[in-house]
Amino acid sequence: VCNVVLFSLTPGGCSLLPIRFPAIFSPCGDNRQKVRSFVAASLEADCPVAFLNLDNGKVKQLHRWHWVTLIGLDGDTASIVDNGEAFTMDLHLWYDTTKTRGGFVSALGAGEEFASC
Repeated sequence: VCNVVLFSLTPGGCSLLPIRFPAIFSPCGDNRQKVRSFVAASLEADCPVAFLNLDNGKVKQLHRWHWVTLIGLDGDTASIVDNGEAFTMDLHLWYDTTKTRGGFVSALGAGEEFASC
């Protein structure tokens, strides 16, 4: 069983839970900076982030209802790999324009530093 941290975003807010697979999604408030911090902490620990995009908003490179892998972050520019193709996207633009949000998963251990949404 793998311990992971699930950071889920929904139209109603966000949820951050230290969990074991399988992951589930549930809501809580506006946490744009927590999304960025979660992704940055994961990448700094050499853990790529699985990102479920439910609605790409104004980010044209993403597919709706689709998992991709975040492998880098420079400011708000995320480096993504999807089906062997690499591209970058503006994480801030996605957060501001998506309607149904999505979720982020990383194998960070317990994730207590992110547990208060």
